[in-house]
Amino acid sequence: MKSKLIIIFSMLLMLSCNTEKDIHDLKLIEGVAYLKNNPSRPYTGKVAYYSKDKKLIMEGNYYNGIKEGDWIYFDDVGNITSKSNFSEGKLIKETRFDIAGNIIFSQLSNDNGRTLKFKEFDPNGNLRKTGTFIEGDKYGKWITYDDYGKEILTEYFDTLFTLSSEIQIDSSKPNPRYNHRIN
Repeated sequence: MKSKLIIIFSMLLMLSCNTEKDIHDLKLIEGVAYLKNNPSRPYTGKVAYYSKDKKLIMEGNYYNGIKEGDWIYFDDVGNITSKSNFSEGKLIKETRFDIAGNIIFSQLSNDNGRTLKFKEFDPNGNLRKTGTFIEGDKYGKWITYDDYGKEILTEYFDTLFTLSSEIQIDSSKPNPRYNHRIN
């Protein structure tokens, strides 16, 4: 009888550890997530958020109360709108998608979230802009591309202001946005 109780208790413990929690079951204290009914220990496990009609809106994971791994966000019909990856609570990579699943922009972070590599895409998936943020400010070389993938603007930034800009226009090609040549 005693061994059966131990087995049953062990199974219940395993099941409770593997179940996802609703994001509203958690509270943040100084940036660390805790279960509202157990604020003595940082939460480790899967979290999700569902709409009123039971559609998944967000899912992710916490480890010791800090975001860890993939966090995925969905629209109301189930399309992925954003994927983020965290390591020890720091955003490592984020990609956002349009309704058709095309990448709108992607950013990649390194050195504990200080530096962020940024890429922006148009609705057809063509690269429109690249650059780097350091601690939230544009830094270094930023490039803007036209509809043909040609560099049209190059800017250089330090942390406070634009150091220089260089505009490149190729008037031999029509600009599809305006349906005419640039003169």
